[in-house]
Amino acid sequence: MEEVFRRKPYLQFLRGKSSPDLSFTTARDGSRIPAENGRPLCSAYGPEKEAERILSGAQGLKRTQILVILGAGNPELFAAHRMLLPGQICVVLDHRLALGGLYIDLSIEEIQSSGIAPIMGTEGGANHPGQSETRSGKERADGDRHSALVEYLKTPGCHLFFGEETLISLEHYLEG
Repeated sequence: MEEVFRRKPYLQFLRGKSSPDLSFTTARDGSRIPAENGRPLCSAYGPEKEAERILSGAQGLKRTQILVILGAGNPELFAAHRMLLPGQICVVLDHRLALGGLYIDLSIEEIQSSGIAPIMGTEGGANHPGQSETRSGKERADGDRHSALVEYLKTPGCHLFFGEETLISLEHYLEG
């Protein structure tokens, strides 16, 4: 994450901004999804399918068009970086500062507890060489969901902005 913070210093602001009202729960497919006061912030049945439907509307964008995703309650949306053209920009916006804090803090904890960078990617399938197709949803959930965030953030042109407090950073980015 330190590499990400060097390239995107505005994300440092999210450290420690999580809320006790936010946590992760397990969806029916075994993936971990964020919840607020115990209520899932995305589909509790199929967050991956939900994200695919949302992202399908972005297919066909030109390289000069910015992909803007409103809402970060579904961690599967961080797979958006895979569909971008070289040089294309993707911005995820969410009004919940605490959700950004939750994602950043958990990503930092996972990297520190493992001692190495986590596996990149969210799906364990044929689309991603080197990953086992036999991994269960729980195994994917335990290591990959937030690692997808790290992979998203390491992708040039992919950015996150959470809460009103980060809107000035978004404004500066768009002006640049």
